[in-house]
Amino acid sequence: MSDLRNRIDDSSSIRQSSSSAISVSLKTATSSEQAPPADYIPGRFGALSELRLDVLTGRQTIFATSRGDRPVEAAPPDVVSEPFGICPFCEGNEKFTPMTLLSIPNDEDPDSWLVRVVDNKFPAVTWRGLAGKENKRLPSGLKWKNQSNRRSPQRRGSVGLFDSAPVAGGHEVVIESPWHSHSIVDLNVDHLTKVYQAIALRIGAWSKVPGVEYISVFKNVGSRAGASLSHAHSQLITTAALPPRVADTMLRSGTHFDQTGCCLQCDLLRSELETGQRIAFTTEHFVAYCPFASSLPYLTRILPRKHGARFEDSSPAVLADLAQLTRRLVQCFETLFPEVSYNYVLHTQPPAVSNEEPFHWSMEWMPRVTTQAGFEFASDCYINPTLPETAAAALREVARQTNPLRGSRPRTGHSVIER
Repeated sequence: MSDLRNRIDDSSSIRQSSSSAISVSLKTATSSEQAPPADYIPGRFGALSELRLDVLTGRQTIFATSRGDRPVEAAPPDVVSEPFGICPFCEGNEKFTPMTLLSIPNDEDPDSWLVRVVDNKFPAVTWRGLAGKENKRLPSGLKWKNQSNRRSPQRRGSVGLFDSAPVAGGHEVVIESPWHSHSIVDLNVDHLTKVYQAIALRIGAWSKVPGVEYISVFKNVGSRAGASLSHAHSQLITTAALPPRVADTMLRSGTHFDQTGCCLQCDLLRSELETGQRIAFTTEHFVAYCPFASSLPYLTRILPRKHGARFEDSSPAVLADLAQLTRRLVQCFETLFPEVSYNYVLHTQPPAVSNEEPFHWSMEWMPRVTTQAGFEFASDCYINPTLPETAAAALREVARQTNPLRGSRPRTGHSVIER
């Protein structure tokens, strides 16, 4: 234990200055480092969203009525058609999207952009009317009146049955290509690296905005995954409140660190590498594995070998390695399940959390090959028909067939985790 404890870096040295290196590599990117001002209104096209608490389940729901105005055209389950035959994300159709927040030019054609970030025209959350104001916190439970007679018919909850609050935040779209590409496999590694650099820059900008407590980055591909447009894109949502599930994950990670002196994700990664059964791919900087208790078939978690809390601090070399890995992973998904819908979610440390030792940033990629049904909705417990060991072996085999020189067994070892 003491040996592991000695391997933990001081938190001041964990956080790197590589975000500045990204900025240097994107000198010609517009608006790459400027954080939104305090009165910035990311969503200009919808009413302020409302956050409501279900006191029975503890779940919170964001009601964003403007999202219902999104143009969606009926299509087969894994295909998304463009409304009215016009793709607003293609180059030349910039007039159909809100203002550009970040643009990375095409090195081969300076007059053209390669990656573009814009406001979401139909935002889930906006900063409208709440800039600089203290946000109302929803309670975690009920408060009951004291009754002298516990059987009194007048006994009832005093407050909190229907708690709600306006929810502030930002909602942006990362348009990953000027061309009408559907998959990141259509992008080369250098191009996809710039996509991740753009995401890192936008996370960094939002992290400077007072009041922002949570930043979520995700990608929906195919209608089963929630996509309304097929043009390759990802999204970023920031909120002025930490979602309960994220707070629970932070608590679990913090408790593990307090008890062991180790990062929970680092410990998981060491154990997974020792067995090797659930490892799908390994690279110089990353390990991709199917978690022991995967909630969905072929769910693949990607962790950096070196402990780091914030995705936005990743160096250009690390992001290039991530681009190559995720491109390979999606290629395997599409080989196993042609025209599959899938999601990814990026977990980076919330801006309001300062201690970087317990948290380890990660990505989770989820092909949507099954459908959640009644039991999952009733119990919040998932039924997975595919063991993660089976899923990892299938991914390795597809990768081996794609590159016969690559072995079917993952690399393992004890010196693969860096602190």
